[in-house]
Amino acid sequence: MSKRRTSEEVKQIVEGYDPSMGLTQEEYCNAQGISTSTFHRYRHNKEGVEVVPVKVEKAVSAVVSVKINGTALEYNSVITDHQLRQLLRCLK
Repeated sequence: MSKRRTSEEVKQIVEGYDPSMGLTQEEYCNAQGISTSTFHRYRHNKEGVEVVPVKVEKAVSAVVSVKINGTALEYNSVITDHQLRQLLRCLK
């Protein structure tokens, strides 16, 4: 049975893969002791993503930028605490 990795370990594995190193994904995964399917799950799951509690006191004009696994989302408008909660819920 394989060991369960911490969020930090998962983050290091995901961020450690660089195709320019000359390794295929399969070779990299073998070196890390994981399967390619596990690597893909790490990249697409929320594991390794740091969640920071946020409290918005009132509606503010702000730019909210979020980048997860290479996908960027930017919201540039007045955002209420309810809208921010909904946005963050969608990212889960």
